[in-house]
Amino acid sequence: MPFSKGTYMALMWGIVAVLILLLLFFIFQYKKGHVQTSEARRNLTETEKEFEAFKAKALLKEQRLGRLLQDERNKASDR
Repeated sequence: MPFSKGTYMALMWGIVAVLILLLLFFIFQYKKGHVQTSEARRNLTETEKEFEAFKAKALLKEQRLGRLLQDERNKASDR
């Protein structure tokens, strides 16, 4: 198909412009995804720290209650 020089240049620059726009769109999407991933990892780390603190607190509480129960059992067996 024969093209005039002006049509050919317009077609080529149009294709280049579309490719640049697509590249910018994908770069933006990548950065957005990276930010979301970083935030999710940070939230996961915070949640894991909170959970570890909860587990330690629950273990201490369980041990304290176990000691109280054993003390009561000892008192009951002494009587």
